[in-house]
Amino acid sequence: MKSWEEILLDKNIPNPIPPPPYADLDEKFGFINREKEENELLRFINKAKVENKGFLIFLLGNQGKGKTTFLRHIKEKHSYKKSDVLYVFMNFPQNLSELNFSFIYKNFIKEFFFSDAISDAYNKILSNFEKPKNEEDVVRLTNDIKINLEKLPQGISNNLGIIKFIILSLIPSPYFYDTYNYIYNDEELSEDIPIYNFLIETNESIAITKLVRFSKFLKNLLNINHIVLIIDDFDILDRDEKVFRSLYKTLMSFRNNQELLNNFSLIFSGSLDFYSDFIQSLSQNERGRIENWMYKIFFESFETDDFINLIKCAFSKFWNKFDGEIIPPENNFTVFNKETLSFIYEYENKDLRDVLRKLYDLVEKIRENGKIVFYQDIKSFIKDFKKDKIGLNTIEVKYFINELEKKVKLEKSSQFINKEIAFIFNHLKNYFKSQKIFIEANDEEKISDGKADVLLKITKEDGKHYEVIFEIKIKESQVNYSDIESRIKMLKESENRYLYWITKSPLDKIKIDSEIEKRILRERKLDDLEFAYLSYLIHIPEIYGLENFDLDSLITIIKQSGIDLDLILNPPEFTLLTHRIDLNDEIRKILFELSEYQSYTKKETLYKKLVERGLKNYSKDFVFMKVDKIAEDIGFKPTKDTVRFKIKEI
Repeated sequence: MKSWEEILLDKNIPNPIPPPPYADLDEKFGFINREKEENELLRFINKAKVENKGFLIFLLGNQGKGKTTFLRHIKEKHSYKKSDVLYVFMNFPQNLSELNFSFIYKNFIKEFFFSDAISDAYNKILSNFEKPKNEEDVVRLTNDIKINLEKLPQGISNNLGIIKFIILSLIPSPYFYDTYNYIYNDEELSEDIPIYNFLIETNESIAITKLVRFSKFLKNLLNINHIVLIIDDFDILDRDEKVFRSLYKTLMSFRNNQELLNNFSLIFSGSLDFYSDFIQSLSQNERGRIENWMYKIFFESFETDDFINLIKCAFSKFWNKFDGEIIPPENNFTVFNKETLSFIYEYENKDLRDVLRKLYDLVEKIRENGKIVFYQDIKSFIKDFKKDKIGLNTIEVKYFINELEKKVKLEKSSQFINKEIAFIFNHLKNYFKSQKIFIEANDEEKISDGKADVLLKITKEDGKHYEVIFEIKIKESQVNYSDIESRIKMLKESENRYLYWITKSPLDKIKIDSEIEKRILRERKLDDLEFAYLSYLIHIPEIYGLENFDLDSLITIIKQSGIDLDLILNPPEFTLLTHRIDLNDEIRKILFELSEYQSYTKKETLYKKLVERGLKNYSKDFVFMKVDKIAEDIGFKPTKDTVRFKIKEI
């Protein structure tokens, strides 16, 4: 009997995580339940049928949420002949100028040609005629129909062009392969074939006429009462004014044609960000014209618990193949666990496809190395997947805050932080030495009758020497009077000594001599973002190893942790600087400046302005999170990529 480890490492056995691409997730995992969204969509389509008036439906959700899979599922489950609605699926063209009624008409013909509708229409049309057995019979039949219109089903005799197309495009027609290759393989169509003018239509108004006539023909012949045109993934388009204007004109062309509106609905799918930018680009009247005809369905992320169950099922299915041959692992997730899977899913913004690809690659990596590796610690995921080592995203901020709080609580002390900070400073000795600055750091350094959590000794090229005491208090309660008083005493013992508080809670308010107060470099408590970066900082040796970490990046993270190196290396007595630029103040200034003459700004633009003003040693993630908080505080609206000043209601 083989061990489960041998099975998992066997390259000849398929990976338990299905391989990419993940265009049709339902084929690999079974359809991911979207019953709520399905019922909502069907309600709008039924309303369109009852009112004899089509709608524009926006299906909105970020990439990887399964919109395409969902729409294909709707088509497979609810299109003719499982209902009296024909669903036509197509993708947005890369060039918006190609999104016209000729494009829609060609995709409509393609859907019809590969649906049950064409064979049912063929059989009904020929119900009173002898069906052709060969190519000669087909030619004879088309002439026979023209002469015997009364034999045709009621209500379709005025659509000989459509009837001719149906008969001449199916076997045994001599034009079947021409039609098939044109529709399926996008091959050129010879102008000599009799249905050339029917299949190819470049005139917009005639394409609209053909669509309307076709919809009425199918209604009379097959009782198809509504046609839904699905155009997937508008995010392929550029986001600029020209694209938005063109998209609006296309929609209005559809909206203003009453016959189209009576017989067709449109479904556009894409991201909420693109939709919001599009709507914001319109005037109030234009938005009204769109909204009076429109419904929105918000496609939320696949829930984390559902994702966990999906991976659990994938592994269960894998191990069940070897039932009786091996003893499967006790852990349902084999080399992963629930905590790490939840983290990576949320870390990747719940992009199901991207996460599945990463898990698949991890299993392949394990197989390639021929050794079982367990990914049951979130830090191992961060090491393998983190692209920007100096910035933290929202889920990382949350994780590192929790990780540090948990460790302090477990150890009932923050001494491990002292040790790591001293270790990191000493790792930077050569970095500062190249700048003619000589440093040495010690944790738990004895000073008179007390101890400094970290004592940083600094000597400049000109021989000036001073010390910075770091006092680190990571507790929920306020830093009390006695703690503050004992540190003030340390300051008084030497004129070349400074104090730097790193605290999670505020300090007690006490009166301090003004000369001593100048030598307190920080007394403000860390905000949540600084606290998260402090946690990340002290975990860097464990995650990456300091020897593998870029020193400039390490300096940036130290600054983002609330440790102001510029001030520490140039304290009041050793610098001629009379003014220091504060990041928070500059963000506020720039936001107010930009709001005077524009309705929004890109965060990227704001970041560039900060760099121009000398604040360049911060990561974008850090700055963008600061921007979000400050923008909200002063009444602006931060989005993923922008800050909006004048907020339009959508």
